[in-house]
Amino acid sequence: MIAPEGTFLLFRCRLLSPFHTTRQEYAGLWKCAPFVLGSTLRGALLSHLVTTHYDDAAIQAGTYQTEGIVAPFFASPPRIYFSFGHFLDEVGRGLEAHTRIAIEREHGSVAEGALLSVEAVSAGTEFTFEVLLSYDDGALARLVEEGVRRMAGTTGLGGLRSIGLGQFAVEEVASRPLADHVADLRAHLPLHLDEGPVRLTFTTPYVLADGQSPWDGDPTALARRLERELAEAVRLAGGDEVNPPTIERVDAALRPDFVGRWSYERGCRENRLVAWPGSRLTLHLSEPGDLETTLALAQTFGLGGWNEWGFGRFKVTVQGASP
Repeated sequence: MIAPEGTFLLFRCRLLSPFHTTRQEYAGLWKCAPFVLGSTLRGALLSHLVTTHYDDAAIQAGTYQTEGIVAPFFASPPRIYFSFGHFLDEVGRGLEAHTRIAIEREHGSVAEGALLSVEAVSAGTEFTFEVLLSYDDGALARLVEEGVRRMAGTTGLGGLRSIGLGQFAVEEVASRPLADHVADLRAHLPLHLDEGPVRLTFTTPYVLADGQSPWDGDPTALARRLERELAEAVRLAGGDEVNPPTIERVDAALRPDFVGRWSYERGCRENRLVAWPGSRLTLHLSEPGDLETTLALAQTFGLGGWNEWGFGRFKVTVQGASP
């Protein structure tokens, strides 16, 4: 079993104020996503570290991306992987509505059609997220843990931070070697994986294409794409001796949607066509290779685009078993 070097951090947190991040916008209603994007967690931590450790000149020049304390956040290949924040209570029952009213500056009156309801996850809700630090001797893990603790009650998460939403407290941080985390994932894979098609059920969105490119769902192209993405997860862990599987074909049951994030690198918003959580890919293998190790590494690092921000995470079943 390959043992990638690095550190696995698990943060257990609690909302101090309601949290909102927009999934869908309707006339007079903003629907809240049932999770915290990994890019939102990364962005909040980066914002705190940049404003704390850099002067205005460095921030304007953007030199923090290549030198200094936050440079590892921009490394290629990535060294820091954020998971999504997952709420421990069933989101939906705990959603609350907040009403916003826009004011016309010229007249100081309510703007026409400006009454807006915003869904939010209630204060007091607990959530967890993970940070994977590859090839870390412990220094980067200490920076991330200290940074998250300091920014928790100041920077906030999600939308409407300017009016106090998204404040949270860190309740507990657990740290262990990344290799132990990978070994646990491998140990909890279903038995007899090589006896039937392998089903991947996504627990976070899986990037299909950018916001403009079409997606035709060609099964042959999808099989080759998944082979490349599984091989990339092995490569990220330094597993040259691991043989990824060969895929004959893929059966897809996808729920398409769009997800956007703010890019620190480009200074603009980016959009992607994704398969929403609950989407399934069933892999029919011609050669299993080192299947268990490959799947454990792919669960650790994620599949596809934006994997360093928690996209492309999945659970594994054998077709015919309960998902």
